[in-house]
Amino acid sequence: MIYEGDNAIALFDVLGFRELVKTSQTSELPNLLSTFEKMSDASLPDSSAIGTALFSDTIVLYGTSAVADLDRIMVVIAASNLLGAATRVGIPIRGALSFGHMYIDSVNERIVGPPMVSAYELEQQQEWMGAIVDPAHADRYQQSIQHGPVREFVVKYRAPMKSGQRSVYLCVGWTFRIGQRDQITQAFKDAELRHDSYRKYKNTLEFYDSGVDRESDTARKFF
Repeated sequence: MIYEGDNAIALFDVLGFRELVKTSQTSELPNLLSTFEKMSDASLPDSSAIGTALFSDTIVLYGTSAVADLDRIMVVIAASNLLGAATRVGIPIRGALSFGHMYIDSVNERIVGPPMVSAYELEQQQEWMGAIVDPAHADRYQQSIQHGPVREFVVKYRAPMKSGQRSVYLCVGWTFRIGQRDQITQAFKDAELRHDSYRKYKNTLEFYDSGVDRESDTARKFF
């Protein structure tokens, strides 16, 4: 199906993918890709309003409705689901959400448009397992989800960036989706041996420990 118009999207990359491929046997790679697909499927809310695409280690979630507010709501829920699912299977990911004019061919998995570029650039700047919302569209996202339990799926947080700065972004809440802090440790199982991974690991634990998205468990009862 072809979707052309304003769409909400979330783009995620697997952290340490190159190292993961290097340390995996060639015969294990199909299973690795299958794991990514299962993670993607696990992100889908109980709705047909979300589409997914997989490009190597990049997972894209996009809205498929003609209603912008619903698009943004569903993409936020799906992004939260995906972060939780990735943690549970021990594969750290990082992403960003954006919004704008897109051309999406769901059959051939062709997705182009400025929001893809924005989401990719924002994803690359972060130093943790998590996801931020494009500041250019943060107000729209917040307005879309401000009523009901979905509002708990986004939080304002000083997200850690590769530059060393911490800037306040609208971030996806997801740590309420995992049972224990140890699951993050398992996802970053080799972090202490690699300086770049260790920073991401510690920043993710700090987000978990802040409890900003676990102040209420209302959202769990709905999605």
